[in-house]
Amino acid sequence: MATEVRGNPGSSGLHPRGPWPDSRPLAERVERGRMFPPFSQYLCRVAHFTG
Repeated sequence: MATEVRGNPGSSGLHPRGPWPDSRPLAERVERGRMFPPFSQYLCRVAHFTG
């Protein structure tokens, strides 16, 4: 049960600030994932417009 509870919040990313140490790196990955998509889209748009 404990392993499942520790895996759920980390995998789902619903609880980035959890008492579990494994949630911190996962939260950082989630934040990076949220930051990179719009940034990559911006680069794609710039590359598309610049030709």
